[in-house]
Amino acid sequence: RADRRVSSLEGVVDLLRRIGDLSAGELAQRCNPEGLASQAWEVLVDARRAVVLRVGGEQRLIAVEDAARYRDGVGVALAPGIPDALLEPAPDALIQLVRRWARTHGPFDVDQPAERFGVSRVEMSATLDVLVSGGKLLKGGFRPGGAGGQEFCDAEVLRVARRRCLAALRKEVEPVDAAALAGFLPVWHGAAAVGEKAERGGPDRLLEVIGQLEALPLAASHLEADVLEQRVRGYQGQLLDELVAAGEVMWVGAGSLGASDGRIVLARRDQAEILLPRFGHTGARAADFDSDVHEHIRETLGLRGACFYRELVAPRWTDRDLTAAVWDLAWAGEVTSDSFAALRAVTRSQRVARRGRSSSKSLGPGSSGLSRHHLGFRPAAPRGAVPAALQGRWSLVDRELGPSRGVSASAAATDSAVAAVSVLMERYGVLTRDAVRSESLPGGFTSVYQVLRSLEEAGRVRRGYFVAGLGAAQFALPGAVDRLRSEVRDASSRQVGGGHRVHLLAATDPANPYGAALAWPVKGPSRSVGAYVVLVDGRGCAYIERGLGGLTALADLDGSWEVAVCRALAGAVGERRWPRLVLSRYPEALEGPLKDAGFLPGPKGMVLYHR
Repeated sequence: RADRRVSSLEGVVDLLRRIGDLSAGELAQRCNPEGLASQAWEVLVDARRAVVLRVGGEQRLIAVEDAARYRDGVGVALAPGIPDALLEPAPDALIQLVRRWARTHGPFDVDQPAERFGVSRVEMSATLDVLVSGGKLLKGGFRPGGAGGQEFCDAEVLRVARRRCLAALRKEVEPVDAAALAGFLPVWHGAAAVGEKAERGGPDRLLEVIGQLEALPLAASHLEADVLEQRVRGYQGQLLDELVAAGEVMWVGAGSLGASDGRIVLARRDQAEILLPRFGHTGARAADFDSDVHEHIRETLGLRGACFYRELVAPRWTDRDLTAAVWDLAWAGEVTSDSFAALRAVTRSQRVARRGRSSSKSLGPGSSGLSRHHLGFRPAAPRGAVPAALQGRWSLVDRELGPSRGVSASAAATDSAVAAVSVLMERYGVLTRDAVRSESLPGGFTSVYQVLRSLEEAGRVRRGYFVAGLGAAQFALPGAVDRLRSEVRDASSRQVGGGHRVHLLAATDPANPYGAALAWPVKGPSRSVGAYVVLVDGRGCAYIERGLGGLTALADLDGSWEVAVCRALAGAVGERRWPRLVLSRYPEALEGPLKDAGFLPGPKGMVLYHR
């Protein structure tokens, strides 16, 4: 660089001391004005401040203080006239010379310094190994197409190079607007647009989807219809049943949502042990449930491990008592089952009208009070038949998430932190402070920031200002940045072509950024279970209230999205996602588009039934 060239004889001497031997051409490249190199070559040698030696087959200029190092390190002969004080033996001379040379060079292989100093490859390899073992050099693969992991680089040089590369990467990405993020997330999750099908299906795709959703509390009653079916082509409940029964996937309760629904988290078994506790799902004892039947279940599972229904049965309690107590503990995250069918049997019952409580014995404090009708019982079932809500084997979550064996506490904490960050990055692609806050992760963004910094330095994530208005602390997977930018181009193309891509998502779906990474465009909507949001080309346009009774416009009623939204709602009914839709509250401007989409006026509002 021109601004780093030396301009005086003293500067040349400092240069020789700092970077070592230089040929006439190398010195000329580092000097300004022109001619200073030739002057230095003569004046400094005559003044005995530098000497000329033959190193690596060519004449090079060195500072006189280095004479002994070159004599002992590379075996060059010294000219007479050098003061005796500078000719004392130089221990580890070659190591010192190579160490200095490496500080001014990027990644290199063993041949480069060997040729530079004119020593054998074997001798240079041994010298480099000494520097690596001392932590002065790093060994590995640093350049694309490098020497197969046999490259070397000074540790500080590598840190500087990484910082400069990261700075360059941050500058090259211009921030996109919020609509691009809203359009990107459904695509990142592989959620099908209205009228389309998910690209891939099968158990491998389902496992991939679960990997993105791990440790995220989702309503059990909406998980399959509103989340999995949108992501897995041809999804059938049997796919999830098989993965849970085979031990590939486990579910853990994350809070009750009434008599027959609750939030659950999913996790792959090989990740659950280190991931779920990081998100606060530990299987800890539920203090609200301490009746005799709850204690019976805990003691039996604690002593015997995983148990079927018949192993939990005791004459003292009815099936209703046992089932309600098991589900108290299941929603609290204390017990789980290797059957998803049991959970499905409970949540499907929410569509059955609740009847009066049974006159059977009270379960004590915290009882859920579930009736047989809520839990899928058949009145004509033979005595002793397994209740649908207790299928499979039940076990204590804390035993399933037992402590890591053979791993120290600090290593386990590190693994857990990295696993949590990894799943967040897979879930969002572009991770912001508000997205982490929406996860209710213990410690919040602060708890993952250092891990994100480390992953950035390792080149696994990128930090930058990717989405305008979401703060400077944004991290993204490299592939996500490209997808985010391509979403801007795709949205522009659709606008030119007059087409739209519409996504109808559950409000709680992580593919919906509103209420998490992005603020709601208007006041009122929330990420409530049973509510939905409609995105048109990534723009939040409509919010369907919980219970499907009202529609709130999220965007200006300007004629650009209304028809697309009404057709999407009609499509959801036509595809049996909803059996009917009765909108009693909606903007007056939508009445015409709703009628055109097939809705009919009724006493309660605009109505559409599945035909």
